[in-house]
Amino acid sequence: MLKSNQNSNFFIGIGINLNNEHPTQCLNKIFREKGLSESSSEIFIAKFLNHIEVYLSMLASSSINEFINDYQQH
Repeated sequence: MLKSNQNSNFFIGIGINLNNEHPTQCLNKIFREKGLSESSSEIFIAKFLNHIEVYLSMLASSSINEFINDYQQH
């Protein structure tokens, strides 16, 4: 484990299939199947970034151990 006084670099790369139903799944199809409203790309990205901001703040202000503990609980 890293100690909180060490510098760490993180690179986050993701791919999210929101609308293309083929060749796999897409989130909007899953939303429809669960009776939820579909999401536009802009709204989904905004909500995702707001959510991940909490974790980035946690990493910036505390130890990597707190982040890992929270991650493992969810």
